[in-house]
Amino acid sequence: MRIIKLFQEKFGRKPEKLFWSPGRVNLIGEHTDYHDGYVMPTAINLGMTWAVGKRDDGLIRGYTEKFGEMGQFRILDSQRTKFEWLLYLQGVVEVLKRKKKRIGGVDFAISSTIPVGSGLSSSSSLATGFTFILNELFEIGLNGKEIAKTACEAEWWYGTTGGIMDQFCIANSQKGFALLLDARSLNY
Repeated sequence: MRIIKLFQEKFGRKPEKLFWSPGRVNLIGEHTDYHDGYVMPTAINLGMTWAVGKRDDGLIRGYTEKFGEMGQFRILDSQRTKFEWLLYLQGVVEVLKRKKKRIGGVDFAISSTIPVGSGLSSSSSLATGFTFILNELFEIGLNGKEIAKTACEAEWWYGTTGGIMDQFCIANSQKGFALLLDARSLNY
């Protein structure tokens, strides 16, 4: 698998785990999630493949094949990283720190089939995927709703002003189904 080889080339070791985070399309309710309305999104077959390995320090270090770029930041850093795409992941770390969740360092490589700026939620796939990964690696104990909320707050930290539809869909969708979400109550 190409992502395993990519991880080995960049980090000199095999990844511990592989993950996938999808993009999404919205079927009904455009722009109503941030007005506490109903939306009906669905996950799609375009997404991000992640190869991941824990580190013994507080460094988050990753490579994105899409931009051909390696970036990093330390968990305890308060200054924003200079890598635009990595800010979404730094936002996840900042939200988890605020929620008093314990995480450690991570190396990761990402390969994405989501076109950037296409409206298929590449940034939410990044933020939600990374939240899910940290939740799994460090046994944080977040459920699907909490993963979506964390990723949404991370994107707000980054500077976006959208609602929770994208992150909720990515965190809670099931193959072959659309998801009807009440953005006010988060019942679905």
